[in-house]
Amino acid sequence: MNLFFPAGGRRVELINFFKKEVKVLGGKIVVGDIVNTSPALYIADKAYLLPSFNSEECYEVFKNIYKNEKIDLVIPLLDYELDYYSANYIRMQSDGINVMISSPQNIEIFRNKKKTNETFRRLGIPTPVQWNLESAEKEFPVIIKPIKGSAGKQIHIASDQAELEMIINQIGNKKFVEKFIIEELVEGEEVTSDALIDLEDNIRAISQRERIKVRGGEVERSKIVDYKDIKKYIELLFSSIKVIGVLNIQCFLSKDGPIFTEINARFGGGYPLSYHAGCDFPKAIINMYNNKPIQKMNVKIGYHMLRYDNAIYLDENELIK
Repeated sequence: MNLFFPAGGRRVELINFFKKEVKVLGGKIVVGDIVNTSPALYIADKAYLLPSFNSEECYEVFKNIYKNEKIDLVIPLLDYELDYYSANYIRMQSDGINVMISSPQNIEIFRNKKKTNETFRRLGIPTPVQWNLESAEKEFPVIIKPIKGSAGKQIHIASDQAELEMIINQIGNKKFVEKFIIEELVEGEEVTSDALIDLEDNIRAISQRERIKVRGGEVERSKIVDYKDIKKYIELLFSSIKVIGVLNIQCFLSKDGPIFTEINARFGGGYPLSYHAGCDFPKAIINMYNNKPIQKMNVKIGYHMLRYDNAIYLDENELIK
């Protein structure tokens, strides 16, 4: 089985999990990125420098790689990939390009924090209150987020109306109304749950990761936990929405129970902890798309991840051109 990761970036550990599985099957790992200093390019069986997803030539380059490398499945790792595949969903299906992605309608729900919040509310899943700019009843402090934000970027906290107005002025009123939300600031430990949904809408595994330390928006230290209420609400969510593949769901443990904030239709940055704790999603995905039985996965409660930096070292002439 041949797999394509068009935005490999720094996801070396994750891609190596897949590489271990496809090697046994005689397959290969193809990785792409827009810069030749992306570490994941250098652990691939075949690597490509790609044009930006915003460029006109992107689709043809993408399609040619898929055809020439005899790719069986494309696996997205970044949010902007989801936007691109969703926008080209019908075109890709027509061209026989197989991407592990849910429907465009559901990707829009997951990528748009207003729609995510509305979905949680509709299903009776606890979620923070959101306010319009004109709302008079805001309860401070509040958190200001991009509607389609990613990796914790452009997030602000306002402790009162004066701070909120200052942030709005910095962003610009028109841009703020179009691209940002005001949300109740929830306090408590943050738990991200990795979930795998098979091609028949069955939840095959849920692994809950409590964050201990975060650096630059990415988890650095975490541990496996098991809260029944979190599992209950995730099961309710995915019994109501048809999804495919790996998703990660974020919530905060407030004094009143879990409060759910986000759904990401891709591997989370902290997924390797779930893998080492017993949730081998790469093997399950390969089995799933090969019409083979998916192995049973039992997660080890209390298992920890203590992440540290590693690197790839190269001469200038070893960089991909």
